[in-house]
Amino acid sequence: MGRYSYASTRKREAKEQERQGQLRLARESAEESKARIEELKSAHKACSAPIDWRALAASLPPAPVTLTHWAERSADRRTRLLTLFEVPSAQLPNMVSAVAEDSDRFHSAQQAFQEEALEQADSFALAQGILQGDSKSYRRVLREISYNSMAPPGGIAVDFEIHSPHLVEARITAQGSAILPPEVQTLTSTGKLSTKAMPRIQFVELYQDYVCSLVLRVAREVHALLPVKAVLITAYSADGLPALSPVLSTIIHRKQMERLPFDTLDPSDALDGLQTRTNFKASRRTGAFQPIVAFSPSDVLFTEPASSLQSIIETANRLFEELE
Repeated sequence: MGRYSYASTRKREAKEQERQGQLRLARESAEESKARIEELKSAHKACSAPIDWRALAASLPPAPVTLTHWAERSADRRTRLLTLFEVPSAQLPNMVSAVAEDSDRFHSAQQAFQEEALEQADSFALAQGILQGDSKSYRRVLREISYNSMAPPGGIAVDFEIHSPHLVEARITAQGSAILPPEVQTLTSTGKLSTKAMPRIQFVELYQDYVCSLVLRVAREVHALLPVKAVLITAYSADGLPALSPVLSTIIHRKQMERLPFDTLDPSDALDGLQTRTNFKASRRTGAFQPIVAFSPSDVLFTEPASSLQSIIETANRLFEELE
């Protein structure tokens, strides 16, 4: 009877609940580990809403407000109606209060109108400046980019330089590889949690994707907020290097950005298919990005198609280096 006693049954149930709880915690830890890795290489999937500067430049100022006398007229109508029934004057609507209510409503609307008018005038002036290629207007928009919203936790430092209304250069400095998780948590075939050190190759590839994702995000933000034709971006890193050095440089034209499937692309592969200078093979071999010679504004050719001769040569050189 002891085998099937109430106490033994409760003990088995408690043990099973404990086991299920451990399995649930294991699944949650593995999912968090996977989500953290995905987050680090997904900065490019989000972007600010594009700004239609032409629409802002054509927008009209808000209509001015007027004193409506709504409460006063309503009180007057009620007074005349109630007087017909000889209602005592003490019970009639208070005209002074009605006038004060209209006045308060008008002043509140007037304040909102003034704030909206100032905001519209500021947006109009900024839009005019952007459409005229004014560098001060460009700098203001670039300053208002929220760097924290452009990157996973840890953020990035971005310096912008405006070369022309059609070309903006961005120099970014990302966090070092210390921002990456040193371990990977997965589930075993029995559902238990397995924690292992991240393989070196996976670690380097993740850091590479992390940096490339940030580069794509910066490019998306600039193209969304400004009517540029191209963005020149150079990423700097001191990770595994004696000093802060350029490790990736790319030129991304607007038409190229419009063709990229940001929700599904691999950041490293996407940049490798564009006009990009980096040494991914050496980076994987040494465990750190290798310094490169960054592009300069003179390398940006607006008349060339996306598959330009220079881009083909760059790609061919990279493939040749990987075959060596």
